[in-house]
Amino acid sequence: MSNFKWHLERRLSFNQIYVLKESARVFESAGLDLFLVGGTVRDLLLDLHPEDLDLVVVGDPNTVDEWILTRGIFGEILSRSQFYTYSFLKDGVNIDLALARKEVYDSPGVLPTIEPATIEEDLPRRDFLINAMAISLNSETFGDLIDPLGGRLDLNNQVIRVQHPNSFIEDPTRIFRAVRYSVRLGFSIEDDTFGQIREGLKYINEVSGDRIREELDKVFQENDVLVMLKVLQDCGVFQLIHHSFGLGNMIFDNIDETNLAIQKSKNQLFFLAILVFSCTEDDIKKLISRLNMGKIWTRVVEDVCSVKKVFDCLRTSNIKSSRIYNLLHGLDRISIEACRLLIDDTIIKQHLDLYLMKLTHEKPLLKGEDLISLGIKEGSMMGEILKEILYARLDGNLSSEEDERDFVRIRILQLTGN
Repeated sequence: MSNFKWHLERRLSFNQIYVLKESARVFESAGLDLFLVGGTVRDLLLDLHPEDLDLVVVGDPNTVDEWILTRGIFGEILSRSQFYTYSFLKDGVNIDLALARKEVYDSPGVLPTIEPATIEEDLPRRDFLINAMAISLNSETFGDLIDPLGGRLDLNNQVIRVQHPNSFIEDPTRIFRAVRYSVRLGFSIEDDTFGQIREGLKYINEVSGDRIREELDKVFQENDVLVMLKVLQDCGVFQLIHHSFGLGNMIFDNIDETNLAIQKSKNQLFFLAILVFSCTEDDIKKLISRLNMGKIWTRVVEDVCSVKKVFDCLRTSNIKSSRIYNLLHGLDRISIEACRLLIDDTIIKQHLDLYLMKLTHEKPLLKGEDLISLGIKEGSMMGEILKEILYARLDGNLSSEEDERDFVRIRILQLTGN
């Protein structure tokens, strides 16, 4: 059996090593065995530096709960699920802990029923062989690699392989994970596994909207998001979620412009806005329902639709800047940036650029107290005059503070009739 104590001490931080050894010591005193598992082991064997720790504890569920909940060995619990999985933040270290378990899926796409298991019984339930390894943290076997399924061989061969033929049928969200790992690690998806992905696609619509949305969110947080989205689209995932959901050809017609837009946006939901650009208003409503979107996602996708609605107005070459501002003000910037990238119309693109790069930064020089000193009382009239000043500035009719004061004096005369 190979020992990776050296990898642990070289690739983990001092705090991570301390938390692992102290946790293992406490669990061992209670007759429980602790193991490092999953992505943490995979990354260690790839000579990477894992930020988070994935742990599995083997033993009686009630004993595990007692030591975690009652005795608080990990401090404050961030989350706990019905499957005896826990999340902690201890001494600056993110920890995901799970009870070793066997899983039984009653039907595709649903959550499994579970029962306690040994570490050897736990590993086969994991998605891919490269994630089905464990490292012992117990005092006598600290650093020993447990690899009953050959995950290390796949790691060396840079291959993504599922554990059993029904893997994607039992849990179609593993399709998203296969693509994420393949692109992130630069690994190929093994031929049989790719064929099984196609079988699993038939069950994607049996997966809840929450779980699909969570997988999309994980993709959006990766470095090579566009590549991952392209692979998912080529697999047919997006088409099954909704026929108009996905990447348009414009994304790849000018990849340099696309990459620049992504860099400028620096927001993960930019990719969501791209995916819904081809959707109609009715499509958007169906997608919001299908993916059970929250307020933030809903606003982004609805505002993509709102931006598209004003394209005809923005296509006018001599449109005033104040009109552009009025049409777009209040809409999510991410949605506007995505539409600006994907619209194939030079005039509209120029007007969206004008709004994003100049008009949104324009503000009146006068403030509310300045208007009061000129004789304007607080209230709706003050807000209206400030808006008029802004629009006049946007259209180039006012450029200095004195211009704005003259504008206000004239408006007072007009309003009072003097």
